[in-house]
Amino acid sequence: MTFKSIFFLFYSSLATYIPFLALYLKRAGIPGTEIGFIMAIRPALMIIITPLWGMLADMKNWHRQILAFCSLGSALLAPFYIFSSTFWAFIVVQVFFIILRSPL
Repeated sequence: MTFKSIFFLFYSSLATYIPFLALYLKRAGIPGTEIGFIMAIRPALMIIITPLWGMLADMKNWHRQILAFCSLGSALLAPFYIFSSTFWAFIVVQVFFIILRSPL
C-alpha cells in the first residue's frame, strides 16, 4: 500500500469520525461541557505527542514500524467508543486513540 493511499484512507476516516463524535457523545448522555473537554483533548495531546513519535521514529529509524503499529492500534481501539458509556471511559478511550492516531 502506498503512502498516498494510506493518507487518503486516514483523512477520509478522520473526516467521518470528527464531525460526528460530539453528536455521538451527546446521544450517549454526556453533558455539553464534558463533550467540549473530550473534544479539546485531541489538539492538546497532538501538540505534545506528535513530536515525541517523530523523535522516536527518527532516533530508531522505525518509520514503517510506527506507522504500522499506530494504524493497527488505532483500528483496534476505535470500537471501544461504542462500549464507553461514562465521561471517564470516553476520556480514556480518547486519550489512547489520539496517542495512536497522532503520528499518522
